Amino acid sequence: MLREHRLFALAGISALSVMSFAAKPLIGSEVFSVMPSEDTFSRAELPGATYGTAGALHVSGNLATNGVGVRQGLADSWMRFDASSAINQFDLIYGAGNWTLESAVLSVRENAAPTSDIFTRGVGDFGVAWIANDNWSQGTGAASSPGTASGNEIGWTYGQSLLSAADRSLGVFQNAGNNTRQDFGLTLDADFVADLLADASTTLRLSAASDGIGFTFNSADNANMSNRPTLTLTATPEPASAILLLSAGIAFLKRRHR
Repeated sequence: MLREHRLFALAGISALSVMSFAAKPLIGSEVFSVMPSEDTFSRAELPGATYGTAGALHVSGNLATNGVGVRQGLADSWMRFDASSAINQFDLIYGAGNWTLESAVLSVRENAAPTSDIFTRGVGDFGVAWIANDNWSQGTGAASSPGTASGNEIGWTYGQSLLSAADRSLGVFQNAGNNTRQDFGLTLDADFVADLLADASTTLRLSAASDGIGFTFNSADNANMSNRPTLTLTATPEPASAILLLSAGIAFLKRRHR
């Protein structure tokens, strides 16, 4: 009896060792960050203008003013992410269907004192929404020389036409008003998560939730890569996967010691 107890104790300890060694990622989370494949902003004051190569993104409320105290009207920002590389990584580590998305964090670096007069300034609230319609492109144009929207290029008018009842709010946040990198943990809405897992194209729209916000941050074509926006996804193994692995390890060791 004593020998049998020792055998099962050894099997349990050894199984845990096998689990830690052979499938180490299953006992922890895996993190993967992606940058936008396209991003831009749009302005109600110039509804047909595009700013796809401006190097910055912008969210503005109705009452926000620029550096010389002049209002510039509403502005939205648009970002599209391809999460397929993250999904492939999670599948490789855990096995397809054996993991759960634990968090999605949007990270941007704010520019609190932009030099262009079209960018407003001010701390306030903004909303992040998942947009069901991915049929858009960023176009071209800088803050001082905007492009002209054509086809599916995002100007204010075309961007507003993409909004629908299928869109989902992923949270309301506040900018810091200083030159720092800021993280915003997004709500894991079921439709948003399904889009991330099933599609290579996921759209996020940032819009003013308070009149005084003037939020400018670096875009994906900023010269400094460390300043670009990222969407960081964290995955964890399904509990059943870890239990099955532990059971398999114990069964293997029991057969081995017979």
